[in-house]
Amino acid sequence: MTTSSASQPSKSSEVDSVADTLLEKCALDYVPDEGANGVKHELPVWVKPGSGADPNLKLEDILNGEELEKAKDLHTRVPNARVSQIVRFLRARDGNVQVAEEFLKAHLEWRKKIFPLPMDLVKKEVKKNKYVLYCKDREGRHVVIIRNKIMGKHTYDDILEVNVAMAYLQEYLETIISPTEKISVIFSRHEATIKKNSDLNWVKEVGTMLNNNYPERLHKAHVAPIGILFRSAWKVAQYFFDPETRSKINFHSDISHFQQIVHVSDLPEELGGTSKKELTADEVFKHDIPMNE
Repeated sequence: MTTSSASQPSKSSEVDSVADTLLEKCALDYVPDEGANGVKHELPVWVKPGSGADPNLKLEDILNGEELEKAKDLHTRVPNARVSQIVRFLRARDGNVQVAEEFLKAHLEWRKKIFPLPMDLVKKEVKKNKYVLYCKDREGRHVVIIRNKIMGKHTYDDILEVNVAMAYLQEYLETIISPTEKISVIFSRHEATIKKNSDLNWVKEVGTMLNNNYPERLHKAHVAPIGILFRSAWKVAQYFFDPETRSKINFHSDISHFQQIVHVSDLPEELGGTSKKELTADEVFKHDIPMNE
């Protein structure tokens, strides 16, 4: 059916509508034990089967042996948690059920405070295209590209904007990756400077939020290019991340190293690749979520 241009929604309004729907749905906590009791939930179109947001997912689908028994114990202690949360928080605490229970309950309390996410702030930060879910790495993991050149204290009014944008991205990832999958991060410092784009407050807030609320998501992070000034700044910033996360952060002198992480044909031109796909968060979100026309 053909629609006149006067009544056709703009690309911007379409993206806003998709983002509104995503955040509304992601803010809902599924009840995984219903699926375990045999009740089959109809899967929303934006949720990939087997992903962390799949309400039909069972611990037995993912784990076995001693780890499965510990996960069941944790789930008994925190019955309102998603299967994906049980898996990630247990692994993040090296299988210590008691410690995982403490951190998971703290996370669920945090969710009550931050959700539903304030969409005006989410859009304000996401549309700056600082953090873009862009492609997959050479081993098939999703890649998030962080563009340091458009970051800095001068780019937001309140750190809350950064927090909700990061929560948005993490909740989105929950709909497309399994509880055992991880992502790769490319932190591009191409055309960035320490004076203009460094922001220890950003590092502190984001590092703390991801450590406490979205563990076991990161495979590796690759930062380039770096020099003496950045290495000096990192000596302070590193302590905002736990030792496990710090061990996953790799530094490189030149952005050409990114081609070892992502095929050159999938890497954006801005980072030395040949992909002409735009580095925009809107496009990535619109592409990965079906449009309800």
